[in-house]
Formats: sequence, C-alpha cells, structure tokens
Amino acid sequence: MAFDIFISHASEDKEIVARPIASFLDENTELTVWYDEFTLNPGDSLSEKIDYGLANSRYGLVVISPAFMSKNWPKKELRGLNALNVEGQNKLIPVWHNVAKEEVISFSPTIADVYALNTANGVSSVCDEIIKVVVSVETSIDELIDKAQKLLKDGEFELSVMSASKALRQHLEFIALQRLGPKYFRKKGIKRFSLLQLLDALHSKGGIIPKDSESEIDRKKLNSLRNIAVHGSKKKELGFKNSNAFIVQVRIIIRESKI
Repeated sequence: MAFDIFISHASEDKEIVARPIASFLDENTELTVWYDEFTLNPGDSLSEKIDYGLANSRYGLVVISPAFMSKNWPKKELRGLNALNVEGQNKLIPVWHNVAKEEVISFSPTIADVYALNTANGVSSVCDEIIKVVVSVETSIDELIDKAQKLLKDGEFELSVMSASKALRQHLEFIALQRLGPKYFRKKGIKRFSLLQLLDALHSKGGIIPKDSESEIDRKKLNSLRNIAVHGSKKKELGFKNSNAFIVQVRIIIRESKI
C-alpha cells in the first residue's frame, strides 16, 4: 500500500479537524498520510488522485459533519472507503464532528454502525485513538525482528542492526506516546528524537524495563551500535557478536517493557 491512512473531509472542516489531524500524524508518526494539502499538486486530476489514494490506503478516515453530509461527492468516497473493509476487518475510521447519531443514521446506516471517534473529546484525543488503531505495532515489530535475525544469519550485520533498531524505535515511540503524551512530541517543534533521547526519556519516567528484571541494558552502547550500523565507523566494524547482542537486547526491551 502507498498510504497508511486516507483522510476524507469537507472543505469546511479543514481548519478545525482535518488539517490538525493530518499535521499531527505527519509530524509525530511515521505514517504515510493521504491528505489533499500534502498530496495534490497544481494540475493534478482530483478524481484520479482520490481514486488512487482510496485504492492504495490501509485505512480510511472520514470526517462526518453537517458540511460533509450536505455534499454530493461524499457517497462516492464512502463507497471507496468501504471497499477497504475486507475479510471482516474494519478499515474505516469515522470521526464525528458536530453531529448526532440520528443524523448519521439518516445519512448512512452503514457508517452509523461503525464505532466512531468524536471531536467532542478533543482533536488530540482523536489523534491518539487513530494511532492506536493504525499503527500495527506488534505485527510490524515482529516482522522487523524476524528480518533482523535472517540478516544476521546471512552475515549482513549492519543491516541486521538497522532492522532491529527500527523495531526498537517503533516500540519506544509507541510507549513514549503512552507514557509521556502527545505534548512531549510537540515540544519545541521536534519531529524526531534520537534513539538515545527516547531511551533516556523513558528511563527517566520509570525505566524501559521493570526494575526487578534480571535483564540489564546499556542505552549508550545500543545507540552507539545503531549509529555504526547506519553511518559506519573507521574504528570499528560490526560483527556477529555485537549484532547478535543488539538484537537480544532489543528483544528484551520489547518483551519486558510495559505498554
């Protein structure tokens, strides 16, 4: 899929709902977002771009509002969004904005039957819930760790550490979002924290793994090995021993840290 999430909305809801959600997801996660202001260029065919976005997105988010329900085109987009629901898996995320359930039922009984988020709880709360749904943490992390293990066996030590460090970063960003809150990620407009910053931030908030655990991790060594894998080093090359130790420590952190 080209996009993780497609955002459908009426232009009247852009300023208050759609843009804040799209901006937050773009700035604070690694999700690829289809949103008109991010995706469309002058001269693009609007219908073609929308059709492509709908066909190539893992999830579809639709802002249901009085303005949205009054438009002629929403039903077409909704048909495309509903097509994302396959094999009993609901990939549609409705966000209700200034609407009552009776109004949604009148507009689309099918949409009204899908569990919805509500801007009455605040846009930041909506963003948090979207992340929980869209970021398939366990699956993506497991896949990255499996890939790291295979690369290790193939002798691709730097690549194995890079794959494992990506899994670790995804895990740390998720638990940091839970423990520290979205505001932490908006601090000073910082979009991405280094691996060491994330490790240290979580350590300062009660540790990365339980204090009574027999396992210990060296945060600075983890970060150092990750940097060698990514940027290389004239003084040191990664071998099986260090790469394997890195993957083992990543597994310990993922297994024992609590989300």
